[in-house]
Amino acid sequence: MLQTKKIKHVCVIAGDPSGDVHGAHILIDLKRRSPDLKIFGIGGNYMAREGMELIFHNRNTAFMGFAEVIKHLGFIRNMFQVLEEEIEERRPDAIILIDYPGFNLKLAEKIHHLNIPVFYYIAPQAWAWKENRVKLLKKYVKHLFVIFPFEEPFFSQFKIPTTFVGHPFGHSILNREFSVESLARFGINPDFPLISFLPGSREQELKRHLPVIKKTVNKIKEKYPHWQIAISKAPMISTEFWLENMKGFEKETYNGNVDILLSGSTTVAVASGTASLQVAFHKKPMVIFYKVSSISYLIARSLTRLKYIGMINILNGSELFPELIQHKLTAESLLKKIEDQIFNYSHQPIKMAKMKQLIEKLFKKDSSRIITDTMLEVMNKKES
Repeated sequence: MLQTKKIKHVCVIAGDPSGDVHGAHILIDLKRRSPDLKIFGIGGNYMAREGMELIFHNRNTAFMGFAEVIKHLGFIRNMFQVLEEEIEERRPDAIILIDYPGFNLKLAEKIHHLNIPVFYYIAPQAWAWKENRVKLLKKYVKHLFVIFPFEEPFFSQFKIPTTFVGHPFGHSILNREFSVESLARFGINPDFPLISFLPGSREQELKRHLPVIKKTVNKIKEKYPHWQIAISKAPMISTEFWLENMKGFEKETYNGNVDILLSGSTTVAVASGTASLQVAFHKKPMVIFYKVSSISYLIARSLTRLKYIGMINILNGSELFPELIQHKLTAESLLKKIEDQIFNYSHQPIKMAKMKQLIEKLFKKDSSRIITDTMLEVMNKKES
């Protein structure tokens, strides 16, 4: 492949915390090609370590649900204006949008007149809802990089240049060994069952999930005193917020590497989203839960075409693992589903075999290199 143009200056927009690690891998490959690469935009600690100038940190930019977006509309508008001005002034060689569709697609439209190539990684879930976003992708994005195999034919049918690059967890989790010895410093004994809770990575998620989780933990302690509990604190959640909302449960807090925690877990209760797929990559039984404001839930249910919210269930086409959504999420129901995952052995081998099969289809070798190769190819075609 003949490549003459290099990417020396790039803007990356990853407003969701889950996009931070994924974006960092792309930056590592771009820096390999251009060691003096200049980077700015929205990201987190991982991309900052790769030299990215954070115009906004994504600990402050992740809003889940319609009500939450409306509540923070003033901040979002200001953020949009600041980034638009920065892009217009700096004129980077390329723009990489990662997930965060509501914001990123509007930005792609707004800066289209600048004639800067826009690449999109982790596609908006137009196959689930808001199919009108397909028109925006076709008009304003040079190339789309998708992480699920079925997405490539879906977007390609609309004549959008699309490449399946595999899910990022394939490289960070599959075929790796995680040493669980370090769990001992959190008081976790590998000889006893470990129930892990992943309550979410956004403050508004924690406000709704933690009260239910704490009640569930109390019930577990009473009924199964030999079971061990770990409630994982996401790195982007401030210590002050966490301590304020976890009074009396400080001993159950886990703030280490979540992959090590999952590797040592017996079963996991996880908030729907990227983390639930992370659990699936570790091939652990799980209970998926989620709760938003009532108005956000009603609007979402009226728009979505999907029966399930957990990606492993979506990929399977049926409920492989239980989901507790909105009013169904109670301490009683969560404990019951956790018990089912631990004690119901009859279908477990079949479930785990199905999950393994689904996950292995998401792996693709050298995904970051494929992304950067394609970006350079597209840009060089434009130059020629």
